[in-house]
Amino acid sequence: RIAIHERRGARSIVGRSALTGASFPVWCRGMQGFRYLPANAIRQRIDVLVDGLNRIGWPTQKPDATFYIWSRIPLKFDEHSSMSFMELLLREAGIAVAPGTGFGEYGEGYVRFAAVVPEERIREALQRLERLLANGNSNKRTGEKYRRVARKIAQK
Repeated sequence: RIAIHERRGARSIVGRSALTGASFPVWCRGMQGFRYLPANAIRQRIDVLVDGLNRIGWPTQKPDATFYIWSRIPLKFDEHSSMSFMELLLREAGIAVAPGTGFGEYGEGYVRFAAVVPEERIREALQRLERLLANGNSNKRTGEKYRRVARKIAQK
């Protein structure tokens, strides 16, 4: 399974400094401690993930000062809560994200990705997401409308 969201303990000031050129600590599974990732590596992962989500028809904006990417649940899956959509992604695509409700009532309808896994894992996850979106529980018309919205967001 691919985890787009992994637990990280970086505070917001550390996250902000990461995107301004500094290195910051990220706890990496299988290692004996923190590993420092340069800001450009995180920015590249954010770009790959957000650009990929927009390309496959899931409108998403790039974050300004963090490696977390918040995204509204796609319209074709709007009957799902953030928790049930998180479960669907895990079950059907093998991808772990954080449900928005894990961060409070205003997180409902959103999921949170973390751009801290290697780029190749992000690309693999995007392929799985693309298949899920293409085969999801919606009609063709909704998917076309969603792709138009994604293109508009990507052009900003």
